[in-house]
Amino acid sequence: MRENDGSIAALAALPQPPAFLLMKAGIFERSGRLKFVASPKHVMSFCQKNVEMHAWVAYKLADRTQLTRAAGQRLGQNLNQLFDKSCFASVELDIEPLSGFRSGLQEFLEEVRRTMRQDRKLLMALAPVGPPPTKGQWWNERDLKTLLGIVDGVDFMLYDTGLERGPYVEVLKRAVAVAKTYPDKQFRLGLPAYYDKNRPLHPLGIENTTVTYDTLRDVLKEGRETLCSPSVRVLYYAYWTMKREDLENAGALDSMLKERCAERPKSKGVTPLR
Repeated sequence: MRENDGSIAALAALPQPPAFLLMKAGIFERSGRLKFVASPKHVMSFCQKNVEMHAWVAYKLADRTQLTRAAGQRLGQNLNQLFDKSCFASVELDIEPLSGFRSGLQEFLEEVRRTMRQDRKLLMALAPVGPPPTKGQWWNERDLKTLLGIVDGVDFMLYDTGLERGPYVEVLKRAVAVAKTYPDKQFRLGLPAYYDKNRPLHPLGIENTTVTYDTLRDVLKEGRETLCSPSVRVLYYAYWTMKREDLENAGALDSMLKERCAERPKSKGVTPLR
């Protein structure tokens, strides 16, 4: 979220404002230097409105890029400066494209986590976990286990898979099953709610809130109470692109969770501002 982005103010006025915001806070360089793109003053203005804030920090990998421990230490120090000037409860790193660990990445993340304030959570945005398909990016299960030994949780980007409906539904269910396997970690389920027709890996008739709602409803019927855990939350990419049908689906999912789960946060909505 850039400091002159007026979409934040509009979100706070919605009939169903999100429970927390995942806000674009910065872009880091290979050296670990962080360029802030969110004004701490602007962030604080929303904290004062009792909006839970989380930072989204991005990096675009080149083919031969290798991240180092030194870069991880520098990024961790820069993130501490961001935390000190804001109310972000966590930072989510979106390093793309990735389908598993590459040279130096594990050491880089270990240093980020070691250097970061211990009272702030570190998460990673990941492609879905599963066997490599012919299209899109996927994360392998062995590396996920190693990753979760370092970070506090993951955000599964459950879009741009290029799959047909049946396999896509299985991907959604697999994400919930993975969350059940790691009950001490935080999981965010990033659901598609955008309408960019120019992305060949995003079939609008499959990757949408109706399919995701129907799937998660079936998951709850099957008794997978993982969705009732406070450590599992749902977000929409992106909240401001949601149409009436999307908002209705989000509201229906929220109501269903409140009905089926004894203790839930006030709302399940999360806004990734990218």
